[in-house]
Amino acid sequence: MKVRPSLHSSCLQPSALADHPELELLKLKEIAVMHTVTDKELVSSSVVQASAAVFKTMNPFLDYLGSILPPMA
Repeated sequence: MKVRPSLHSSCLQPSALADHPELELLKLKEIAVMHTVTDKELVSSSVVQASAAVFKTMNPFLDYLGSILPPMA
C-alpha cells in the first residue's frame, strides 16, 4: 500500500490556510477520501488488515477537517 507523506501540523493551522488559493474547496458540502483497491487486494486474506490501515491513515485528515469546519446543518 502506498501512503503519501504526512503534512506537518504547522501547515494545517487555520492561519496557514487563510490565503490558500483552494480554500474555497473546503467549504463544499461533500468531501471524499478515496483509496484504489485492485481486485486481487479485495479478495486477499489480508483485506481487513489493509482496510484498517487505510482508515488509520485517513483518520487524522478527517479529524482535522472536523476541527476546522463548522457543523453541517
